[in-house]
Amino acid sequence: MALALAPPLFARERPDPAQAEAVTTVTDLPTALEQAYERNPALLAERSRLKATDEQVAQARSQYGPQLNITGSYGYNYTKYETSNFLGQPLTETSRGWSGTVSAILDQPVFTFGRLAWNERQALGNVDFQRERLRLIEMQTIRDTIEGYLGVRRDSAQLGIAQENLALLDRQFSENSERFVYREVTRNDLDQVTTRLEQARATLESARGALGRSEARFVQVIGANAGELAVLPDLPGLPQTLEDALVAAETLSPVIRAAQAREKISHSALNGARADLLPSVSTRGVATYGRVSNLDPSRYQQELRGDVTVTVPLWDSRRNYSRIREAKDANDADWRLIDQAFRDVRADVTGNWAQLNASRAAIRRLEAAVAAAQSTYDSSVIQQRAGARSTSDVLDLARDLLNAKASLLNARSDEYLARAALLLAMGKLGLGDLDPNAELYDPEKHYYKVDDSGDTPPFNYIPATLDRNFALPKPVERDPRETAPPVQPSEPLEPEPTEAP
Repeated sequence: MALALAPPLFARERPDPAQAEAVTTVTDLPTALEQAYERNPALLAERSRLKATDEQVAQARSQYGPQLNITGSYGYNYTKYETSNFLGQPLTETSRGWSGTVSAILDQPVFTFGRLAWNERQALGNVDFQRERLRLIEMQTIRDTIEGYLGVRRDSAQLGIAQENLALLDRQFSENSERFVYREVTRNDLDQVTTRLEQARATLESARGALGRSEARFVQVIGANAGELAVLPDLPGLPQTLEDALVAAETLSPVIRAAQAREKISHSALNGARADLLPSVSTRGVATYGRVSNLDPSRYQQELRGDVTVTVPLWDSRRNYSRIREAKDANDADWRLIDQAFRDVRADVTGNWAQLNASRAAIRRLEAAVAAAQSTYDSSVIQQRAGARSTSDVLDLARDLLNAKASLLNARSDEYLARAALLLAMGKLGLGDLDPNAELYDPEKHYYKVDDSGDTPPFNYIPATLDRNFALPKPVERDPRETAPPVQPSEPLEPEPTEAP
């Protein structure tokens, strides 16, 4: 079936979401992708991990607000006093009784010179990093789904080729057996056919084993059995030039964006360590109620105290300076890893581009090879019956035909996988990239649900405003340190193959 006639991806009626759990057999790629997107355990675990990371923002913002603690104590006290009078005679006095106190302590930061703001920005960086990690896992899951789906189709076709080859050799054996009776072929010719026939049977068993492994992989990734799988649809979003692919990758790749988010995290940690060298201003209110003395149960005291505390670090045996150097080196490492991420992504894009072009060029050559091998074999069978070809020649041509068909099938599979791998390297293999109308998981819903859960208006407004506006510079997007070498001129993308894998 030509790719132009294949149905567009997801261009079919969607199943009722209420009946989605009943899907146990998959027959087309859109359903396989939906099943994997909604139920792959590794992907679901990554979404839960992102939700846990969202809570770090709420925890960081809660530090702007007040902290109220209540402490209480109640216990028995026994005291014995020994002294002497003016005559030197010993005197003993004892006291005993129960007493207790309760205190409420309210702490409220006012201005921390950026400590709390950098903690907040570090938490936001963790969220950005985890979101990009989730995008990468989603795309890898889609790639694995495509690979698993394609593996079952490929190995099913390889099994069909093996069965076709076995049937062909069976006919050869039957014809040669009849000719052997009439002494038209020798025992050596019949043994040659027998040898190839047994090899074909062994190849058939190997093909069955490969198909079984592919079906197991299919269930592992998608969570459903593979039925009669439909032809693979086209994958949208392929660029026309290598330069376009590299430009898209530098903007969209989750690998690069995760590296940039990780650098922001360590940069915030560095500035947070520097802020620990600066003063901090906070307020404290204490309310205490309790018995004055266990000797007089009728006397109680009440105390209310409010303080404004300014803490100025003076000397900590240079521990903070060591922490700053540690954070600076860690941030430098993350900055270097941005360069490495760009290199890795460029290598993936360039390598998959070359693989895609090579596979498409190989498909054209192999299609011609299969046509020629089929014609040659058909002619050789007629020539063998006329005595112009030997049995060995026919068997060799049958083997060439089998190898050409298998090579063509593998080339078509490699070409489709190269498409998916190129889109993954570019950051365009998300479910939304393949189907703009797909119902996608939205991480913003959970984030907005919890991001302000740590706020305590209006107490957190003053410290948050002071820290963010007077101690926190505007965020800066750090560019890679190294300049990428110029892109070598590349051939335009080869046309799509005429047959779907």
